[in-house]
Amino acid sequence: MTETQVLVINADRPDIDHPLAMGPEPEMFKLTQHNYKSGEWPFPVTAMELNRVKDLVHKYSLPLTNDYWRAEKYNNPDEVIAYQTLARLCKRIGAPEFSIRQASMSNGIVNGYYIIRVPKV
Repeated sequence: MTETQVLVINADRPDIDHPLAMGPEPEMFKLTQHNYKSGEWPFPVTAMELNRVKDLVHKYSLPLTNDYWRAEKYNNPDEVIAYQTLARLCKRIGAPEFSIRQASMSNGIVNGYYIIRVPKV
């Protein structure tokens, strides 16, 4: 059984590059409900129609695959960054693409992160 990851965004101004939260489904659902009811996130979150998802996928050229790039902080394994595109990971950790690709093949470190390419399941 695979774990379902949830990306929580502001439905009024969807910006998938700056989500409100991201994590496993049960925890994110509880966090979203709590923050919405307490007024911390006063705008609509978490529900999106399939057509809207398709629009965002097209707008941001998102690949709908289940492989992704993962960067784990060298001295803090709880700090993990994951993206489906190498370009986004490069921008996030401030490293060139060739360095990240090379590190992923040799279990190397780039800018303080272990780089892993997680293959399709």
